[in-house]
Amino acid sequence: MNKQWVLTKSILDALLQGSEKRIVVVSNAFARDIIMSNVNGLSEGYPLEFDEKIGTYTYKNTIFFFTSMLTGQRALDKGSFERLIWHINFIKKLNKST
Repeated sequence: MNKQWVLTKSILDALLQGSEKRIVVVSNAFARDIIMSNVNGLSEGYPLEFDEKIGTYTYKNTIFFFTSMLTGQRALDKGSFERLIWHINFIKKLNKST
């Protein structure tokens, strides 16, 4: 698990360095925990902040959506999946107008 976090952190760090706006969908509860805070000493996490205007978390130029699995037995129900897609598209349109 530590190797997976090191790889994930290196990818996130690279994404967060750029000035381009990005959207990241994290579809795993444990991944959310390790991204946002210290879990079993794996990381210091990222100081994500909840943005009331857009209804999700942000850090630097990156917008994060945290959700459950997208496919499989414990996946999002169809309505929640459609709402996630709507929310992502809403953010994309909002960013184009600003």
